[in-house]
Amino acid sequence: MALYKLKVIREKISDETLTCVCSADEAYNLCKKDCESYDREHFLALHLNNRNQLMAIETVAIGTTNRAIVNPKDVFKSALLNNTQAMIFIHNHPSGTIEPSPEDNNLTLKLMRAASLFGISVLDHLIIGDGGYYSYAEQGRIANYEAEILKDNLKYRG
Repeated sequence: MALYKLKVIREKISDETLTCVCSADEAYNLCKKDCESYDREHFLALHLNNRNQLMAIETVAIGTTNRAIVNPKDVFKSALLNNTQAMIFIHNHPSGTIEPSPEDNNLTLKLMRAASLFGISVLDHLIIGDGGYYSYAEQGRIANYEAEILKDNLKYRG
């Protein structure tokens, strides 16, 4: 068995002003062109700093025509190394429908629970389909999940 030395290297690649992502529309506009053309599900993570400025767009998983396997470990590995403060998750539905599946709902809650352990805020999860998107935040689901997580955390402490 080999022993490895891990290094974190942060290399500045641009002096451009960072784009602020403050709404579902802004996140959608950043990714819609690519996401609408994908023939398989792609799960993306937008990494934001404490002013909601975009630091990175990461493709976390590429799946099949109707699912992508997303592991929280893969989602948060680069977020932790990048000192990400907040995230927006985006994935496409090649079928064109923007309605979330039960699996989408479970994944969103699971990722939000993991993010809370690391002190990372989840601002939204968008599902992109034919010419539009579904926003968990705009539908009040992010706030509902946050309340559920807080309630669970208080229950375990008490």
